[in-house]
Amino acid sequence: MKHFDAIIIGTGQAGPSLAGRFSAAGKTVAVIERHKFGGTCVNTGCIPTKTMVASAYAAHIARIRFQRTRRCVCRYETRQGSPILKVWKRDHWDS
Repeated sequence: MKHFDAIIIGTGQAGPSLAGRFSAAGKTVAVIERHKFGGTCVNTGCIPTKTMVASAYAAHIARIRFQRTRRCVCRYETRQGSPILKVWKRDHWDS
């Protein structure tokens, strides 16, 4: 049976840094995670939500700008998981 100086349950915000501190102090550490490393914030909560809100805001601004001027064409796409908003002047798009 293995013995550990510390057992950390969950890899949320504090788990990995706490494990690193114990390890740097020469302690043996076991980390237990039942699902995805990083916890809720990284995988389904804070970070994905902030990305979705920023993308929605960019699309909203593009629509408003188009509705006010009718002089640009907007296209929203993602590349490697990062949102990209492309805006062209209408005369450039038509040519």
